[in-house]
Amino acid sequence: MKNKGHRQQSILARLILDQILGQLNIKDYLFTQDILGSPVLKSCPLFTSISHSRSVVVVALSDNPVGLDLEYIKNYEEVIKLFRKSEQFYINTAEDLAGISNRFAQIWTSKEGYLKYIGIGLQRKLDSFLIKPISKNHFLIIDPLKKRGQFVKSRTFKLNNYCLALVGTNVSNVKFQNYS
Repeated sequence: MKNKGHRQQSILARLILDQILGQLNIKDYLFTQDILGSPVLKSCPLFTSISHSRSVVVVALSDNPVGLDLEYIKNYEEVIKLFRKSEQFYINTAEDLAGISNRFAQIWTSKEGYLKYIGIGLQRKLDSFLIKPISKNHFLIIDPLKKRGQFVKSRTFKLNNYCLALVGTNVSNVKFQNYS
């Protein structure tokens, strides 16, 4: 990585991952990357996803494939046109500008988290699949390229001025651990 900040965030993510795996008493694993640079744990029964934004780094570990994205909440008017019309409607019908920014962040992080979940990163058009709100912080991901009956969901969390989306088949049992 050419960017020094990204290198530091990647090293920090690796240290966090090492600490969590140590707490789980998992010591014999190989941390590597796939061809797109996504983190992969080999010789380990867990799946991982990593994201960072500004000075915050987040790491997800799961028994099942998982995607994670973190973004600083701000207004992204120029990108909203890349979303489906129903997603744009959901965002633009919020009560105020802060609500619009929050909803945008929920859709954006859910989309990026989903693309990490399926292992391709930002290699697909953002309107090629749908993020459908189920409740305030829960979304169903509808992808015409996936088999019917495979339900992938996103659960979003607001952490200070950040939005975090956790994507997978089971996003209900979540624990947060803060390392300052």
